[in-house]
Amino acid sequence: WPTPQERATRWIGDPPHVGYGAVGALPVRSDVGTIRFDDMVAGRSFVLEDRTHELVARRLNEVGRVVMAAEAAARAGAWVAGFLPYEAGAAFDRSFPIRRPPDGLPLAWFGVFRHRRDVPGVDESAAPDVTVDDLRRIPGSDWYRRGVDTIRSEIEQGNAYQVNLTDRFVGSFAGDAFALYAALAR
Repeated sequence: WPTPQERATRWIGDPPHVGYGAVGALPVRSDVGTIRFDDMVAGRSFVLEDRTHELVARRLNEVGRVVMAAEAAARAGAWVAGFLPYEAGAAFDRSFPIRRPPDGLPLAWFGVFRHRRDVPGVDESAAPDVTVDDLRRIPGSDWYRRGVDTIRSEIEQGNAYQVNLTDRFVGSFAGDAFALYAALAR
């Protein structure tokens, strides 16, 4: 992982395409190219459109370069959105355990977009036409319950003021994905 000075020297002012090939820029499928953001409290919504490429890390040693390439694209004027799963933490802190992400999930993913456009908010009153069945935690719920107890203890002892304990679920889904999104937004 480069120092802040090395990052600044290497990436500031570079054109947005520099370094992408080394970290797995992928061609864009024509049917996928928009990401939506909704601020349900402020009532603002927008989409990022016209994705030019993706930045993807599949190995731990690629994560830092992907993040730097995403930063460079944003500084160059592109709109960038993406994610790092928990398993990417080891790329930034050697004390984190090295774990493989679930099948198919990269260690870093960022989409680089040309345009941002304001859109109407989600219609929260619409009845969802979706079915979600057999929803279950992976790998189960025991670790989660223990985690809640541990977090409560750490907060009571003053060792933390906030912890976001999250989990992954699997299940089956039928229906319109945006309708499910709108239902979850309620």
